[in-house]
Amino acid sequence: MHRILLVDDEATVRRVMRMALERAGFDVTTAENGEVALTEIRRQEPDVLITDIEMPRMNGRALCAAVEKEFPERQFPIFVVT
Repeated sequence: MHRILLVDDEATVRRVMRMALERAGFDVTTAENGEVALTEIRRQEPDVLITDIEMPRMNGRALCAAVEKEFPERQFPIFVVT
């Protein structure tokens, strides 16, 4: 099963997207901002990262930059939503 890390500061968005992705057969982990997402990626790299752009603490742009810097050999795609 493919693992998706879903990052969004809106709890409702996380819940709705998680339900849809899980129904489609994906294993979904969520994070409320980029800082939490980076911790999760360090713990276990996802197969796919889906992130919002505008979030408090660490936004999607900063998360993408941090992932590129810390995981230059990463194999997972990043999808940005807003």
